Amino acid sequence: MLLNKILNLNSSKNNLLIKLKERFEFYCNGDNSPFQKAVANYSELEENTKSKDELISCLLEDIIYTSISMTFYEKLLLVISANKALGSALVAEFTKQANKREDITTIQTFQHVNYIEQNGHCDGCKCCDNHHEVSELINYWKNQDFDFFIKMYIGMRTIKITFEEFIYQDLALITNGPGTIKNTEVLQFRQFVYEYSNKNLL
Repeated sequence: MLLNKILNLNSSKNNLLIKLKERFEFYCNGDNSPFQKAVANYSELEENTKSKDELISCLLEDIIYTSISMTFYEKLLLVISANKALGSALVAEFTKQANKREDITTIQTFQHVNYIEQNGHCDGCKCCDNHHEVSELINYWKNQDFDFFIKMYIGMRTIKITFEEFIYQDLALITNGPGTIKNTEVLQFRQFVYEYSNKNLL
């Protein structure tokens, strides 16, 4: 499920995972960090929406869109980690497929948002088998829990911006880094970034 992907509590001593955490902390010590960019994204969204109803709808949509798009970034990170010599070529191919990924992500986002807005009801769509991954958001949506959605929006944005930094600006960290990284460790890194975001919002 979506929250479980973020809040995976397993620990790891993987050296590449440690390097990713250290680099994230390095980003956070500078100006315009991933977290600061995510907060700025929220401020811009809040400024450009006309009502609270519109704002929370945009938050829900963006959270789901970002979560789906993150699956592509995570897979790319895993493949690069296992095929370091092909890192640049893999990123170039990933970039070429951006429009295709966006089409897929947009369609799936629309279907998941509709499922949540209908309080868990769906007459049938291509995402039915995956609705369970977002079903825990239904009660927060029913309660119009702004605090939850704001924290999750900024947390998810921070994670995505961090992955974009790794892939497009800091690829050598992965291709020249020690060892490989597993899917469970990617989830641990997401948790690490998400917890940093939540802590700094307090």
